[in-house]
Amino acid sequence: MMILGFVFIWVAFLCDAVWAIAAGTARKWFSRSPKRLSAIRATGGGMMIGLGGALVLAGNKA
Repeated sequence: MMILGFVFIWVAFLCDAVWAIAAGTARKWFSRSPKRLSAIRATGGGMMIGLGGALVLAGNKA
């Protein structure tokens, strides 16, 4: 059972490390071009507005 726990920890660490490296690489690629960075910021802002609108329309179902 202890071995299974260590395997879980190892897999979790490996997956997190891969995501961190991928995110750092993507950020470096996006930051090389001001146009790409601006597009990402605009997309993020649009997503925030869209999610806020969806929350307003969803209402309180409690």
